[in-house]
Amino acid sequence: MRFAIAAAATLFGAAIAAPAPQASPAPAPNPKETVLLSKFKAFHQLVEGPVNEVSFVISTHKEVGVAAYVCSAVSQQAPLALKPTTFNCAGGVPEKDIYRFQVNEVDTAANTLVYGLWGEIKLDTTCRPEGVRSEYCEHQDNVEVELHTFGP
Repeated sequence: MRFAIAAAATLFGAAIAAPAPQASPAPAPNPKETVLLSKFKAFHQLVEGPVNEVSFVISTHKEVGVAAYVCSAVSQQAPLALKPTTFNCAGGVPEKDIYRFQVNEVDTAANTLVYGLWGEIKLDTTCRPEGVRSEYCEHQDNVEVELHTFGP
């Protein structure tokens, strides 16, 4: 079973220092951030069906230290499927950093409007039966994700 997670981060208050005047033009800044994605879990109400719940943790390393953001979404609509909607992650200092994510089917492009830094990751998961027709899937390893301003 594979799931694609598009993790989008909007970073507020991150200032990019303007370069000092130079004789030749300086290259344009390319801000980016590497975050650690861990504890990924997903749940299918129906084995053949789409993802109904997803959760994971984003850890960041910044000047002020390490911050963790808990990201989760639970489908509240029939037919029990997460739509390509953006979900906020909880944690950190909300007025400075806001992390959001979106769950997409593998090999499909969802229309997403993103401001700030963004990144996309596809995770292979290991699944096991959970009840009669449902399954629980997880990705054991931590994964580094690079968030950037431009396309991959």
